[in-house]
Amino acid sequence: MCRGDSVVDFARFMMGCIAGNFPLPPEPTIEEIRSRENFALAYCAIHPAHSSTAQPSIPMPDYYQSGLLTHPKFALSDKNRCDLEFISKGFTRITFEWSNPNLTDSAWNSGTADIICDNWVVWALENRKTSTCSVPDAKKELQEWLLGTQANLAQIREQMKEGQDFGDGQLEMKKDELEVYRKKMAESRFRTALLIFPNNPDLLALFQDPDAVSDYEDVDDITVLPTRIIPSWRSDVLTQVVRAIDVATVQLAAREKKNVDHEMAYPRQ
Repeated sequence: MCRGDSVVDFARFMMGCIAGNFPLPPEPTIEEIRSRENFALAYCAIHPAHSSTAQPSIPMPDYYQSGLLTHPKFALSDKNRCDLEFISKGFTRITFEWSNPNLTDSAWNSGTADIICDNWVVWALENRKTSTCSVPDAKKELQEWLLGTQANLAQIREQMKEGQDFGDGQLEMKKDELEVYRKKMAESRFRTALLIFPNNPDLLALFQDPDAVSDYEDVDDITVLPTRIIPSWRSDVLTQVVRAIDVATVQLAAREKKNVDHEMAYPRQ
């Protein structure tokens, strides 16, 4: 696999991480884990194996989709397919139990890895035209990454506990990176909104403000990973508009990249 399209890159994309050093999403809460376990038990109870009779459906839990991001390799359709499978398996969002990284010790991590690796292999077979990748190999790579991530987080916590300067510098850098990302997201949304609503200055002004459209919670403690939320002040209608703008932004970005690639491949004489 070339750089940028590994199963780890795929997992990061599905979780809404824009770069290798972007804060990872918080691990699932106890309530989320129990909700998923209860869903699995209920599913097995009403969908027995090899049953040909119609079975009642199970209410799906609320699902919190990560932010939509552009990626040079993976498409929005890849993310939508993956999200739908997570929903069908009773998950509330895509994340891992970072403090319990072994796939054999965490049912949440094991189920998450299964879905991510299955979908990544489908992508790899279709886009990389290779037959050398497999789900077991992908899970092994993902497991190694989870173990390394847990070790890094433990090291940072220990250094912060000992009062070393490392923690302040690194976490301040992450805070700056998040602010840069928020500004870039607002700029992208504004350009898209300008194309769709050129004669609505009030709405355009709203999309120029990172705080007005940010999907991330502001916290004073920068050691706390940001949680994606829908601002309480934002109406359902505006939330749907922002969501639609996000989708359009991703689609426009993909089209712009395709045009740039074409111009580079076939420069004008």
